[in-house]
Order: sequence, then structure tokens, then C-alpha cells
Amino acid sequence: MVYDVAIIGGGVIGCATLHELSGQGIRCILLEKDDNLVSGASCGNSGLYHLGFDSTPNTLEADCLQEARQLNEEFYQENEIPYDRCGALMVAWKREELPMLQEIVDRANALSIEVKMLTKYELFQKEPKLSTDALAAVWIPGEGVVDPWLLPIILAHRAIRQGAEIRTACKVEGGTFDTNKRTWTLKTSSGAITSKVCINAAGLYGDVVEEICQRSKFDIRPRMGQFIMLKKEASNDVSSIILPPISPSGSKITKGILIFSTVWGNVVIGPTAEKVPYRTGAVTDAETVNKLISEAKRIIPDLKPEGNIVATYAGLRPATQFEDYQIYTNQKNWITVGGIRSTGLTACLAIAKRVSSLLNEFGVIHCPIETIQKHKLSVRYAGKNSVVLDGAEYKITHPISKIGTKAANKSKL
Repeated sequence: MVYDVAIIGGGVIGCATLHELSGQGIRCILLEKDDNLVSGASCGNSGLYHLGFDSTPNTLEADCLQEARQLNEEFYQENEIPYDRCGALMVAWKREELPMLQEIVDRANALSIEVKMLTKYELFQKEPKLSTDALAAVWIPGEGVVDPWLLPIILAHRAIRQGAEIRTACKVEGGTFDTNKRTWTLKTSSGAITSKVCINAAGLYGDVVEEICQRSKFDIRPRMGQFIMLKKEASNDVSSIILPPISPSGSKITKGILIFSTVWGNVVIGPTAEKVPYRTGAVTDAETVNKLISEAKRIIPDLKPEGNIVATYAGLRPATQFEDYQIYTNQKNWITVGGIRSTGLTACLAIAKRVSSLLNEFGVIHCPIETIQKHKLSVRYAGKNSVVLDGAEYKITHPISKIGTKAANKSKL
């Protein structure tokens, strides 16, 4: 069989792209090297729904986040994906940080994102348990949290119902492009796959996969983030996402240490931002966990993380030498989707639509199929860290979803 499109990588970007293209009648296959979907960078993120209020205007990231703001909540609601627009507070703790708040307000206004400067009194009306050292804050009401695992899994599951195929434990090891037939033959651990177009959505291995087609224009420079997750009782101490002050014109390496409640009610503290030389096997360490505990107690003295920790986890982000997304085509019927860092969960639907528009360059016909019908998904927690969708079982790979769903329901989501 010759597929129209082969997507390499089963993270949130690969799953969103598979959903978008299969919904247009395009014959697609997704190839994931691990045993389960959402097993790379996408299984260790924060689960934040980020508006991009600090993004650089006229970049791919800013454009995709702007489009995502029009797409996401409707999709979440239609598919009953847990999300909470809880809002975020960027808090200044020192006088020298106050100008950063105004910078954020100015940048958000330029991006048409609603924000509001709050006095100390107004801040404590929203978050009364913050340390009294807080001076002022910017309120970003549109920020929120979403289930970081269920979103890509529902995208993948719906794609299958739309006729797409997914192969896990299928590592792409190489490939050749036939210039006469205009097709790719990919060498995989499960045999050869032939397709008209290849899409590189390989996340942490994006630069490695890119070498199949061309010398990579970007280098993946993995960045590890460590997190602590607390019992749900701690959610009584925080109702918003608490952000440290950042300058939109400064470093984009990290937004700093955050405190927030997940969609399932567990309080999360993190992430760190540590450059590491590896692409798998991220783990937490005691020294960093203790630093996160100290930072949390500084911000919310009543939080008392000790004795309330239910999990620690670490994730890896596919950072590159560039601040912006790397999305472009090659004349060999190849589309690169690389360098999608912490905003990928939020922007995935918009990124998928951008990739879809690039297919026109290769003559792939968008032909919506009549058999696709929207239906209410049957979602059931099956125990042993898995969820059943319409009878198909998927292993939960993200700690936020694993702990949250298990505690929320013993038998049913």
C-alpha cells in the first residue's frame, strides 16, 4: 500500500496532525518508535493551556497560538476533554520586578490578549494565601490547564475512526525518496512503509529523523524540567496558576517555577529548566526536589509540601538553538515540524492546520470523506493505568493523567 502521508512521531503534534489530515480523507499512517503513544516529550509537560501572552509577534509560534485560541476550547468541549480556564497571576516579589509586569501588559495588548494589572489588595482578593511579600501582579484570565495525555489520545483515537492507521513499536531507521514515482520508502523496525509525503514530528529526535531527508537546520538541545505533584487537599491553597515575573524581551529558556492545580486537582510545582545531554530517561533528584519545596513554601507559606507529595516527575523539552518553531517543506515531499517546545500542547490543533496547508505544495488532495460522523466517545478508566475509548485500551503515560484519573475514579472517568 502507498499511503498519502506518513507521520513520524506519536506525540501531541503527530497525533493532532494525524487527526487533521485523516479528517480530510487523506490516507495516513503514524509511526511511533515506543510501545505507546505520548511517550516522549509529550508525557512530561506541565499540562498548561498557554495563550502566548509573552510570545514574540509575527513568529510561527505566536501565529499558531493566536489561531489555537480560536480552536481549542470548542474542541475540548465537543470531546469532553477535561480543562479549566483558571487564569494565571504573574506576581512581582521585588520592586525591580515591577517594570516586567508592565512589559507583559504591553506585549499582551499588542497580541490582543486580555490582561489586567492588579494592586496588592486586588491580588490577595484572588489568592489570599500568597506570601505577604507579593507586591503586585498581572492577571491573565484566559490561561488554564488541560489533561495533557487525554487530548493527544483522543486526537489519535478519532483519527483511527476516520480511517488512519497507527503503528507503535515502529522505529523509523532510514528512508529513500524515489524521484520518478515521487514517493518515500521508509525503513522501519516493522518493515518498509511507502508514502507520497513524510512529516517529521519526531520531537526530541527531530534532528535525527531530519537527516533521512536533508541535513538538519536545527539541533535538538534537550532541556529537562523537574516537577513535584501534591495531594488534592493542597488545592485549597491555590486557585490560579502562579507565575514568576518574566520579561518578554528576555530569555525564552523558561517561565520559571510555577504553582498550579491540574484539571484533576493535584497541585504541581515546577518545572526547572536544565540543559542535559540525553533525550530519554529524565528523572528527578533529591536536591532539586528540595529546592522546589523551598520555593513553593516561599510563595505559599501554608502549602506544606512535605508529607503531601504523591509523585515527582521529569520531562524533556525538544529545545533548539532557535526560539521559534521550525516548520517548513523540502521539495522531496517532506514536511518538518521541529523545535515545538512548551507551547506544543496548546498550539497542536493550529500547527496541524498549518501542516495541512503545506500539503498543497505536493499535490495531496484534501477530500473529506462522508463516512466520518461525530459521536460521543465512551471513555472508561480501566485500572492498571489505562483508559478505554470505544473499547480500545490506551496506556496512560503522563503522570498528571495517571495520578489524577486514578484518584478521581476507580472504575470510570
